[in-house]
Amino acid sequence: RGALPAAAAVAAAAAAGSKVSSPSACTEERFQELRREISRSSERAAVASYAAMAERGLDIGQLAVLLEDVARRGYKPELLRSLCKDLENSGVDLGWSNEATGPQASGTFAQRPLDLALQTAAEENPDGRAAVLLFDVGLSHTQGKPVRLNANPLLRTAASRCQPRLAERLVRQAGADPDAPGPSYGGTALERAVAAGCDSVRDAYSSLVPAQTQGEGEQRCWQVLAPR
Repeated sequence: RGALPAAAAVAAAAAAGSKVSSPSACTEERFQELRREISRSSERAAVASYAAMAERGLDIGQLAVLLEDVARRGYKPELLRSLCKDLENSGVDLGWSNEATGPQASGTFAQRPLDLALQTAAEENPDGRAAVLLFDVGLSHTQGKPVRLNANPLLRTAASRCQPRLAERLVRQAGADPDAPGPSYGGTALERAVAAGCDSVRDAYSSLVPAQTQGEGEQRCWQVLAPR
């Protein structure tokens, strides 16, 4: 997915009811160079390179590719926020509200720029802060319940990748069900966490609310995600 075509991202943004920005002034050769610069640079240098190119103009497809690139490795919060802001300014809907524009049915996880980046961060980035930041961005743009976020697959991914902060947010704020099995290969979030041996997340749950105030499924989720 690292080479997501810009045209596909533009089409996805348009399907979500977004305005497609004017054609980019950045050539394909320069854009690929920018991707390499951002990948190998510190955040400060990456932000500077991005800002210089953004002034010349980047289209929605290019912004989407960069957001997924940055979500894939490391943690560059300023750059992630800048990319999300520029996507929003280009007309891309970053939220998961039922009232959001676009033809997607309620409860589906559409392959829009933020969705793709969040899924990539959860699946591929060992630094869980990137996924949490993207989730928080989407939630901040959502009115009411995040009905267009398909939280259960993300919870299973977060559990199998030992990302406790994302798992906690998905259960508490997005209504993810830790007992929901995967449609293709089965296995609930609980089972995948056990299989992954997520001992490293135990301390993350030491300050959770008392177990008796949690729902049965949620309580079991914490018990498995934070094994003894």
